[in-house]
Order: sequence, then C-alpha cells, then structure tokens
Amino acid sequence: MNEHEPGSFDDLLAAAADPAASRSDFNAALGALAHHPATEPPDFWIAAAAANQAPWHRRGALFAFFRRHVAGMSLHDLVAVPGIARFLTPDRLHDRTAASKLPFDRRRGASVVMYRPETSASDDAAVYMQFSHPITTAQLAAAVAAGQARSGNTIVEVSIVE
Repeated sequence: MNEHEPGSFDDLLAAAADPAASRSDFNAALGALAHHPATEPPDFWIAAAAANQAPWHRRGALFAFFRRHVAGMSLHDLVAVPGIARFLTPDRLHDRTAASKLPFDRRRGASVVMYRPETSASDDAAVYMQFSHPITTAQLAAAVAAGQARSGNTIVEVSIVE
C-alpha cells in the first residue's frame, strides 16, 4: 500500500519536481499546492528549477519558491538558500525603487528589486521584491554571490507578474 494518498502533499511535490511532467500536470500540481502550507524547504524549488531543462518548468519552480517562501524572509536567509546564486545573477536583477508603476504599494524607505527569470524574449514575467531597507542591485548581487548578508533587511512583499 502506498504511504501517500494520490494528490497528497508529497505526491504534489513529486509531480512539481518531475522533469518529465507535462506543463498541464505541473500547473495542476502547483495549483493544488497553493492550498497547502509551505512546509517543504525553500531549496526544494531551487533544486527543481536546476534539474529541469524546459524554461517554463524552471520559471514555474522559481515562481513557486518566491510565492511560497520569500515574502517575510530575511535577506540573510534568502542568500543562504542553496543554489540561489545560479538564478539571482546580476544581469537578472533590476532596480525598480523609482519606478512609477509597481504591483504593490511602495513603502517609505524601501527598495524594490525586480528579478527577471530566464524566459522567452516575448515574455515579460517578473518577480518584484520589496525590501524593508534600502539595497542596491549591486549589493543584492554581491550578497547572493557571497552567500551571506548582514541581518536587518527583510523582503516584506513579493509580487509576481506573469
């Protein structure tokens, strides 16, 4: 007898990480996981993104990481996630602190950084992160590359635009 019921949390995670999953099966697993608390480790999604060759699968796994784990995470914890440096590269991080239009309300004294994952050229998908304290994209990229950051800065809000 299988220790997990079909559609159980573990089965949904396995389907989301499966490199052979169809796009519809992957999206169905992500949709069902939205009804479960984020008890998987954050690096589960980074490993799933790294293991998949299809850009849509990598992007979906990265978006799941941001949706399920990053809001409320300290910068220190974000840069310590194993494998994150492969994706949060300087060329994919963009300062949007002074942008006139954001997917959330700007907080006084906060910085906004946009992350553009690897996607097709016609895709404008992006992750917007609002930090509790000022940070430049160069500082963020350096912290990610080093795998360490001073404590005190938190990602207070995350919004994904697809």
